[in-house]
This record gives sequence, C-alpha cells and structure tokens, in this order.
Amino acid sequence: MIAELQTAIGVLKLVPEAIQVGKDIWDKILPPKEIDPADNKEGVVGDTFFSENKKFAISIPSDNWNFWKPSPQFLASMGYIFAVPSRSMPIMIMSKSVIKLFRPNVNVVVEDVGDYTNIEEMMIVSRLMLQNQGVTVNDSDIVIDSDKQCGQLIYYQQYMNSKLVSVQNCYLNDGMFYTITACYVPMSDFSDKLFGGLQEIMNSFKLLS
Repeated sequence: MIAELQTAIGVLKLVPEAIQVGKDIWDKILPPKEIDPADNKEGVVGDTFFSENKKFAISIPSDNWNFWKPSPQFLASMGYIFAVPSRSMPIMIMSKSVIKLFRPNVNVVVEDVGDYTNIEEMMIVSRLMLQNQGVTVNDSDIVIDSDKQCGQLIYYQQYMNSKLVSVQNCYLNDGMFYTITACYVPMSDFSDKLFGGLQEIMNSFKLLS
C-alpha cells in the first residue's frame, strides 16, 4: 500500500507507485494532436498519458478531462521558467468544465537536476521561483518528507473576485525532479480542498521503472 500524508488541502502520496510497462505499449500510443506523431515514446493509451522519455505516467478519472500538450509558444509565454532545456512540461490535463470562470487543470513539469541534490534544496528552488513571480508561499503551506524525497507546496493568487489555489506535489527520483501542480478556484468559499477529480489525477501519478 502506498503511504500517504494528509495535508491541509488533500493527500500527498509519499512515494509514487513504480510500474513496469511492456515494450509493446509504445506501439499502442495515441499521441495528443499537439505531439509529433513520430515520437511514439510519449502519448496516451486509454485514460493514461505515458512518457518513456521522462519516466512517468498520469491518468484522468473521467471523460470530463482532456490531455493537452503545451506548445512552445505557450511555454515561452511563461517567461524564464522554461528558458532552460533541462526543464519541460510534457503534459497538461484540462477540465472540460469552467468553475467560477476558471478551467481547473493539472500540469506536470519535469527537470533533470542530476544526482547531487535533495528534496529540501529543490523545494527551496521552487519557492524562490514562485516568489520571483510575486507569489507568496507561507511556511505553513510547505510539507517535506526527507526520507521519501517528496514534498507538497501550496500557494494562493488573486483571480478576479476569487482566489486561485495551486497545489504542487513534488518528487525527486533518479536525478529527475517532478512537480505535479493542480490549479483551481475553490468550489466553496469555506473550503480550499481539491475537488472534481483533481485529487484522483494527482494520486494517479506513477513513475515508470
């Protein structure tokens, strides 16, 4: 059973499940239309996106969600964050529903950081990058498990007359730093918890062995 930690927002899986996939799965890949069909090492099988290149998989819980491959133009619009070749966003998952004028989404960012770092250092980097964008991250909204090399970071931004919540689950594995971020406007004014399939998507993240 995968160990879990209850946080203020939802659940952080302490260790993503590692799964083995047969080599024939790459022959079954159906890439989202934004992905070059020549790259058969990354794409969708059923309700799951697989990336052999980045060694992970993530799933959608229902047909209310779509996989979307961020374009180079979209990534460029995010400024310096994706200016380095070692950092990429292989996939975004977009809700088909708009909640309070915002479309909930989950994105996966992967960075090749090498073997000479740890989760504490990477969480500091993540926090500093957010602060450089004008985002405030409170100490109480950061959870780190050094033994499992994972953590969770939560931050809030103003969005029209509401607040935008972003929940990041972070994992360090074999020199790769994975950040899975859910962005949403809370359904209720009294609770910031993940809803509508967001928790299921976050929990579906798996490492490929």
